[in-house]
This record gives sequence, C-alpha cells and structure tokens, in this order.
Amino acid sequence: MVHLSHHRTLGLIALGIGIGVFLNFKVQGISNNFLSALIPLLLGFFYYSKTKIFTISLGFLIALALGMLRIGISLDHPKRIESKLGIVEIQQLISSTEYYNSYRVKQIDSRVNREHSLLLKLKTSDSIKLIPSDCIQYWGVINRLKYPTHPGGFKYDNYLNKLGVFNELKTTSYVKIDENNSIKRYAYKLQEQLAYRLKKLLKSPREQSTALAMLIGVKDTGFKSIQNSYSKTGVSHLLAISGLHTAIVFSMIFTLLFPLGFLLKGKKIRWILSLTVLWGFALVSGWSYSVIRACLLLSFFGLSRLLQRPNQSLHFLIVAFIINILINPFSLFQVGFQMSYSAVFFILWLGPVLRRQFKHRYRWLDKILELTAISLSAQIGVLPLSLYYFGALPTHFLVGNILIIPLMGIVIYSGFLSLFFHFLAPYFELLLFYLNEFIEKLSIDSLSVKVTIDDIQLLSIYILLILLVSSLKTTSIKLLKAALILILGIQIYSIYKDYHRYKKEVIIIIGSYDQVQLIYKKGRQLQTFSNQELSTDTLKDLSRYYHTSKTVQYPLSHAYKLNYFSLVHIGSQSSYPINKQTDLLLLSQNPKLHLERLIDSLNPTQIVSDKSNAPWNVNRWKRTAKAKKIPLIDLRSEGVYLKEF
Repeated sequence: MVHLSHHRTLGLIALGIGIGVFLNFKVQGISNNFLSALIPLLLGFFYYSKTKIFTISLGFLIALALGMLRIGISLDHPKRIESKLGIVEIQQLISSTEYYNSYRVKQIDSRVNREHSLLLKLKTSDSIKLIPSDCIQYWGVINRLKYPTHPGGFKYDNYLNKLGVFNELKTTSYVKIDENNSIKRYAYKLQEQLAYRLKKLLKSPREQSTALAMLIGVKDTGFKSIQNSYSKTGVSHLLAISGLHTAIVFSMIFTLLFPLGFLLKGKKIRWILSLTVLWGFALVSGWSYSVIRACLLLSFFGLSRLLQRPNQSLHFLIVAFIINILINPFSLFQVGFQMSYSAVFFILWLGPVLRRQFKHRYRWLDKILELTAISLSAQIGVLPLSLYYFGALPTHFLVGNILIIPLMGIVIYSGFLSLFFHFLAPYFELLLFYLNEFIEKLSIDSLSVKVTIDDIQLLSIYILLILLVSSLKTTSIKLLKAALILILGIQIYSIYKDYHRYKKEVIIIIGSYDQVQLIYKKGRQLQTFSNQELSTDTLKDLSRYYHTSKTVQYPLSHAYKLNYFSLVHIGSQSSYPINKQTDLLLLSQNPKLHLERLIDSLNPTQIVSDKSNAPWNVNRWKRTAKAKKIPLIDLRSEGVYLKEF
C-alpha cells in the first residue's frame, strides 16, 4: 500500500464523503446493501494497491461510497401510512407563526423506523406548549411532503428535505402523554430560564432581541426587525452564535478558571473543564453548525496542547468537517454549515497570503490590517454562497467588521456578567443601544450589490477562487491563465443565461382561495391579471427570478391571447365564447357548468382548477376530464401552473 501525506489523505476523504452524501441525496436510488458490500471490497483493493494513482483513486471511491451509505441510511423513509393511532416525540421547533407551530418529530412506535423524522404542524390557537422530548399520542395520516411554490419562491418542502424530513404527519386529535428526561430537554429549559432573566434585566425590546440572539441563540418576535439592518451591513453573523462568539466564551471560561493552573496537573484540568463547559454552552445555545465546528476545533487544539503536539488548524478543520458529516449527513445542505466551514477554510488558507501583504511597523495599524485580512478572507470564502442564497452582498462589510468585531468581546463579556451581577445590566443595555444605532446608520441598501447566481456559477466561482489563491501561493502562470479562461467562461455563460431569460415568455397561474392570480412574463416586464393586488413578496420573488424591471397590473378578463396561447377563464359569473379552440381552460369560484358540454364547445388541451373551487366540484371535474382524456391540474395540490414559450 502506498503511503500518502496526512494533508492530502484528509482532504481526499472529506471531498469523497461530501460528494457521496450530495449524490445519493439527489439520486436516492442506490441500495444500502450494495454499498455495504462494495466498501469492504474497495478496502481490500486499497490495501494491496501498489501505485500512487490507483491508491488515490480507491481512497476517493471508498470515501464516496461511505458518504453515500451514510446519507442512504437516513433516507430510509416509510411509505404512506393510513389513519392510525401512534406516538411521536418532539425533536425541534422548526418555525412558529401567528397561525401554526411546526415541529420536527420522531416516530417512537415499534411498527415504524425509530430514526425517521416527520413534520407536525399544529394550530397555535389550540396547541399546548411542547418542548423537546415531549411525547404525544395522535390519530392521523402520514403523507409525503408537498409544498409547491411559484418560481423564485421559498421551497419549503426542499428546505425540510435538507433537514432530513420527507413526510408530514397530519392530525387534529392528539394529547401529551409523557416527558423524556433527555439532556436536550434540560438544555432547552436552561435556555428558557436565561432568556427570561435577560428579558427582566433589559427594558428595550430591540436590545432584548439583540441580547437573546447574541448570548444564547434565541430568536424572538423582534429578531427579524434587527436582522435586516445587520444583514445590510455585512455583520449578520454577529446575531448568530458563531465561531467568534464561541471563541470569546471559551476565553472567558478559560480566564475564570486560571487559579486551577497553580494546582498539580492543573493545566490539564483547566483545559478539560473549559472544554466541558464550552460544549454545555453549545447545547444550550441551540447546537448550531458554526458552534459545533468551533467547539470541535477548540477541542482538537486543546488535545494537541495536552499531548504536546503541533497545532495544525487546517487538519483540525477537515477532521471536524468529516465528523460533522458522519454524525448528521444533512448538515451538508444547511446554509449555516456551508458558510461556517467555507469562511474558516479561507481564513486559514487565504488569510496568511493576505497577511503577508497587509503589514505595518506601527502595532495598532498592524492589528487593524490583520483584522482586515481575516475579515476579507472570510468574506471572499462566503461570497459565492451569499450571492447564491441571498442574491446580495454589502460592499461596505469591511467597515462594519473592522469597527464592530473588536467590541464583541466587551459585549459578550458584559452580557454574561450581567446575568450574575445585575448592576451591570444598564451598562450592557446602553452598549447594545449604541451598537444597534451604529449598525442602523451603516445599513444603506444602495451600497449592496444585488446579483443572483445558479448552481453552475456557484461551482465555477469557487473553482475560480481556488485557482486564483493557488496562483498567488505558488506564483504559477499556468494557474493564472486557467483562472482568466474561467472568468471568460463565467461571463459568456452569464450573458447567455440573461439573454435566455429575457427571451423566455411565461404564463403563471398562482393558486389563490380568493381571486385568480394570472401572471404573464414578457421581456423585462411582468403583467399581472387579477382583481386584487399580488403580495409584495411574490412580486419580488418573480422579479428576482426572471430579472424583470417593471410590473403592470390589469383587471381580470374572460379570455386572453398570450403568445398565440389562448386562455379562457370561467368564474362564478363569467360568460365564455362558444365553439372556439382553446389551449387552456381556467375554472375558479365554483362556476355552475356542465363540463362535458364545455369541453366539446371549447376543445381545451388543458384544464386548470383554482384553489377557490370546492373539493367535491374538483373531484367531479377530474372524472369528466379523465373520461375526455384531458389533463386537469388542481392548484390545491399543485400550487402553481407554469407554461413557458
């Protein structure tokens, strides 16, 4: 067997596992039994391999198969289960709105897989308070998740799939029956107690929301109002419990335990206790991916100090990535996980390169340049992800980070000390007040670059960054030439994509329980046909997705001719043309009609039923349409109708 360097081996394993998890999540058709048999076979070939290329290839394939197997085990979801009596355990509150609380729950009935997660939505008006490890008995149905949306809209089912939730439990009859005394439950209760104490200590709602998010990871009703300002300034990571917060908390714990250093073996005890308390903080603060990553890195660093081994931060980061993926393969698809690891990787990889360029003989200025190099490295690392997920990047992020990050130590120290020494609370609140005021002044929307990118552009930009940084580190002209060619390729692809979207004409019918919402996209314009205004969020989503710059609204009509595509709309009081060839028949507001005669008159190729129609009418129309061999799209289940030209 050929021996490889630790650096290349870890990178190969991490890359293989990551790609394996991604591929099997997308395909979801590879047998776990096949993968379980394949891995030992590949290991045998790997052990007896003699050439370096063969060893590297086999090592990558083993890691790839391992990643596919790990996600495959978690993808083992049950089929539809009819109405039945069962028991589930609350795992996590996914979201809370004015109308519904959405929970991730786990089946604990012996007849189904214990590891399978479900979505449970309960009305806030009649639901009891549920926290992690509560058990409820229900009578309900388990169905495959289906939450369709318009182009550019938030894909809720896709979001839940990436959390490992593929099915939904629908129930109206349930009762709380038990409480499991798990560590997660105790951590949740401690978080609630700390949140209650902070709310009592701080008077201003805005400062309360800021403190709850920064110190213990709680996002209350006022969180969204402050998150917008922080995002526009490029410092939204300060509102989440990130690696920066974790490092500050660790330094505080380590400092408070300094007397242990004078005892026999006190240094080891100090490190072990500090890391134990830090992992407890990670559990209480919500167990976010950035905190887990920071805790793993600090644990590896502490272990290397105790064993008197050299500190290899990049190796520690790769090992933390592998552990995180193997424990929870769905973490790979979380935005927080991707941005956290990408930011730290570029800090460790690109940071030293920039640091060599950013040096000054004056110490205070050198510290500012060091912070600039770190902040710039992190922002370069998350730049493609920011454009991919959020479609915007604040151009003044350096100003915010350089001025605010040095103060975060004081903010977090004073926040935690205020919990024990209440006389410090007014000073802590005043500090948060000035911090929020300063960030609001910096949050200028016009200073943000708004660009959206797709999967191909995301991958291309990361390859471009790797080529550029590698050329800087190695001074390779070949890598620089490859980077320049890739830049040209990205530009050509972007121009083609923009032109293709401009030329495309689209008819969109969005399901509504009140009024039909018909939208026609042509060129840079959205034309909406409805008797009520579309929601601002929907229009923003469509404008961003199709790159339109103008929206024009028209009232509803009975017939349309859009790009040689004829559409007839029949509502509760609508008339319709007789003996006219129609491409699409749209039914809304429970019209009183004889569908078979109408089909014979209009000869539609498709029928769309809006959400405003009663289910019994839709079922009757479906039978008629099936007899006539015409497809009927029910927007109650499909959500949206889309026709592209």
